[in-house]
Amino acid sequence: MNSMLGIILLADVLPAQTIPIIGGVGFIVFELIVIVCETLVLWQLEWGTWQRSLLDASLTNMTSGIIGLPLSLINFAALYRILPPAIFFPLWLFLSWALSFLIEGSMLLLLRRKPLRETAFASAVANAASYCVLILLFGVLRLWFSPR
Repeated sequence: MNSMLGIILLADVLPAQTIPIIGGVGFIVFELIVIVCETLVLWQLEWGTWQRSLLDASLTNMTSGIIGLPLSLINFAALYRILPPAIFFPLWLFLSWALSFLIEGSMLLLLRRKPLRETAFASAVANAASYCVLILLFGVLRLWFSPR
């Protein structure tokens, strides 16, 4: 895994950080993938109608990006210097997922006032699904563009 992979995988928490690497269009594409993925999960969990799930996924991801960016950069800077890459990237990915889960779960709780257990489950599953899709997508892109 290289540092570019770690940065792009955090499109859920760090949309602004992806802009210099993949450009504005790439940022929009990755962010739309995350929002659609999380919308599908929320809708399948009967969070609300398709439109309500889309609105909630959009608002939570916007909030997650704004709040998560500085926190994840601090996390990145602290861990990158003391851990080897084989430990650093999986740990950073997990911590970023956890940060997304907490931020987006809090937003979902404020937006819908559903029970905490239901909200936490929805946030955990939606974020896990979006991270899995991003990991898979970037893995395919990395193979596609890797030197042969």
